[in-house]
Amino acid sequence: MARRPVPLYVTRRYCTGAGSASSWGAMSLDYNSLLLSVGFSAAGLAIAILGGWLLVRTERFMLTWAIGLAFLVGQVASYSYYVHRPTVVGATASMVLLLLGFSTLYGAAVQFVCFRSPIAPFARAAIPSILSVAIPMAFGLDGIGFFTANFAAGLIFCATAAQYWRGRREARVPLIGVSILYGVVAASFFLCAAVIAMDGKAILSGPPANWAEDLSLIVALVGMTGIGALSLALNQWRLAARHRQDALTDSLTGLLNRRALFEAYGERPLPVGTTVVVFDLDHFKSINDRHGHAVGDAVLRRFAATLATVIRPGDRAARIGGEEFALVLPETPQPIAVQIAELVRHGFEAARFAGDSETIRCTVSAGLAVADEDADSFESTLTAADRAL
Repeated sequence: MARRPVPLYVTRRYCTGAGSASSWGAMSLDYNSLLLSVGFSAAGLAIAILGGWLLVRTERFMLTWAIGLAFLVGQVASYSYYVHRPTVVGATASMVLLLLGFSTLYGAAVQFVCFRSPIAPFARAAIPSILSVAIPMAFGLDGIGFFTANFAAGLIFCATAAQYWRGRREARVPLIGVSILYGVVAASFFLCAAVIAMDGKAILSGPPANWAEDLSLIVALVGMTGIGALSLALNQWRLAARHRQDALTDSLTGLLNRRALFEAYGERPLPVGTTVVVFDLDHFKSINDRHGHAVGDAVLRRFAATLATVIRPGDRAARIGGEEFALVLPETPQPIAVQIAELVRHGFEAARFAGDSETIRCTVSAGLAVADEDADSFESTLTAADRAL
């Protein structure tokens, strides 16, 4: 006699009897589809993020993120197998892969926000959480193991959300969005842990079966997809910001360039009391001619470093020509500006450079102009300082 098909509205069906394959194996198409959707979503995101990292390898947090997603793909595959053939080993392996994946995503967050290696934060998250799951699982207390796994996953996601929230100034909207999504996914894991705790069973002999688990899968599917999309957007945003910074920075000295100064001040009049100081390295062409461009580059870098020592918050220093530099000092009276220029001049004059056959000593000259009511623009004040030079 032919078997009747199982109706699709049945969410999960369990037989009485613990530990057998038939007791936990009859899962509905709906639950299995959700589980597979999470796995395929994680796999697709891992491929997309890995591809993004391969194109531009400066953002290494993308590689860390892809590794974390690979752990989660393995977790979905192992959990799907465990659901139909429940064993302690299967449960432990599945939860360990889950925590490894989430700990790696936490390491990626630290790497993105703090520009630090993800290894130490990964270890701080992974080691205690895995031990909290593996120890009860080893004694057959899978109910406690699933509770600690869900609770630890929630804590790791909360820590990840806090990291992105901490760095929100860099890109406020996407980073706040990522923080919220991580927080929502964390709440779903805390909910699973709470439902398991309220059930009060230390031994389940199979995967937890409750409405919170189903809800957590849906939240994970939506949340991880959104997090992945925002992470790709963050990578593109950072790359665009880096390209813009490169366009406004002098590659040799690390100071702003002429374009950056004019973009900062434009054609509008400078605030009254702003002083512009122009520096010019004396006889620089002869240094290049006699000792070579390598020595000349070292002289330019040293002057830029000397200039950086006097910069206050709000000041701007730039290389505006070959050996010509400018320092913009907002709300700085002329006597103070003269003192700052003298500090730069004496500091640079004290430096020594090794030439081909002699030690080189370099000097610099300075001219300054103070913006007043008659100053038309930054360019006119810069021209007046250059004329004074």
